[in-house]
Amino acid sequence: MLLCPHCAQRTSVYPAWRVLDARGVTLLELMLVLVLAGIFFGVVYDTVIIGLRAVNAADERETIRQELTSAMERFVRDAGTGNNVDSADTARFQFDTPSVNDVEYTYDSAAGTLSRDDAATSSRVILRDLTAFDFNFFDSAGTQLSEPVAGSAEDTIRVVEVTATVTKDQEALTVDHAVFIRNL
Repeated sequence: MLLCPHCAQRTSVYPAWRVLDARGVTLLELMLVLVLAGIFFGVVYDTVIIGLRAVNAADERETIRQELTSAMERFVRDAGTGNNVDSADTARFQFDTPSVNDVEYTYDSAAGTLSRDDAATSSRVILRDLTAFDFNFFDSAGTQLSEPVAGSAEDTIRVVEVTATVTKDQEALTVDHAVFIRNL
């Protein structure tokens, strides 16, 4: 017979619910708590990491979208004041503006870049990581002109449509802009 330390009664079976006493915890109890805590913190860690990856991916997509939109707005601003088209094809568009002669936008498909060059500054890349880019040209009646537009047909260009696509992590972001140009 055993003597119960809590009630001082003699008993043949020590109650299982009276595990903790003045002597502490058993090794089995300590291991069980550590395993359960490890599982809990593992689940919490995975959840936090997945959330952080989603936030980082969203931030990266937003940065790409802003860069793409900024480059297209720059093109719209330049081409909107453009006149005297010098060259027009699917990868290159050159024109004059009232402030600068020979503004040229060039798409390099091998490098995936869009560059802007003018007579006042050196050429600089304004957009990277492009997977597709296209210029389309229309006359005043809205008829698409066949490319490359050359000779007297350059003087008929009134609308330039630009489509740019950036692909990041198997997700494509495409921006389309159309701009009316004076082309006097």
